Amino acid sequence: MSKEVQSTRRTLLFAGPAAAAALAGCGGSGAVADANAAGTTLVNRVTWFTSGDKRIVQTNQVPDHDNVGPFPDFADPHELREVPKELRMPVAPVTLAQSQAIDQSRFGVARNRILLDPAGPLWKNEYKAGWQFEVMSERIRHYIGIDASNGHTQTGGAYHHHGSSERYMKKLARERVKDRLPGVDSLLLIGWAADGYPIHWLFVPDTAAGSPALERELKSSYRLKAGLRPAGAPRGAHDGTFVRDYEYVAGLGDLDKCNGMQLEATPEFRNGTYAYFVTRDFPHIPRKWRVQPDQTFFVALGSVGADDAPPQYADWPTA
Repeated sequence: MSKEVQSTRRTLLFAGPAAAAALAGCGGSGAVADANAAGTTLVNRVTWFTSGDKRIVQTNQVPDHDNVGPFPDFADPHELREVPKELRMPVAPVTLAQSQAIDQSRFGVARNRILLDPAGPLWKNEYKAGWQFEVMSERIRHYIGIDASNGHTQTGGAYHHHGSSERYMKKLARERVKDRLPGVDSLLLIGWAADGYPIHWLFVPDTAAGSPALERELKSSYRLKAGLRPAGAPRGAHDGTFVRDYEYVAGLGDLDKCNGMQLEATPEFRNGTYAYFVTRDFPHIPRKWRVQPDQTFFVALGSVGADDAPPQYADWPTA
């Protein structure tokens, strides 16, 4: 069994509107704190270890980077709190014959043990209708309190990401730059999926450019559908407000329907591995698993921890 404990102290920076403005433009070490508890310092505490065929993470779900919050705000009433959670993932995933949609569950966990949770609430809370809000859309994100790191808090105060946190990715990149080598070492591991496969940032070595030190940005193979949504769906055009506004087109981009690809070699897997990628565009964080995920990442429909629909759009008119 191998084990590592990490504890990173974050200093209280904000406790009101003026301090919130300071946070929005902060740099350097940054801060994470409960805006309702002046003088409180929240600490990112994580432990990970392997036991048998499982990779196990114990986290309090407090981020260790800046550009967080402030919470609560006009759209997100939940103050940031420590919420202990244990997550498990297979060390050696075995690919399924058919991919599995994540529905409202968490896709994976970042290296700082913050959950990667792209799922959004359901229109009219109707699971069978299948119209899930796309939280990263400009129309929706501001109404559920998504911050500059593409994350927010849920009921209970746990923080999670709905999209790529540029500030956290750059923090990881800076930590690696002194040991970085050309080629496969330019791949940046940012976390692990619930099914055990690694998750990487959106850059890979650009072998076509003739230099392994150069990088290119991977593109997803999803695009907006044309025209209006069908009868019985939320009224309007396919504009990205809902997940089903998008369609997968094989070969359109670099990545498959799970927003991943097979890699010949990575710093962690010298013999190659399948890997997922976060992207700037939809789906941002993948929405499908290739392998059976561990149930510790599941979120039951209607349970505490699932995002609520923005009140402005909960009763969206039907087409």
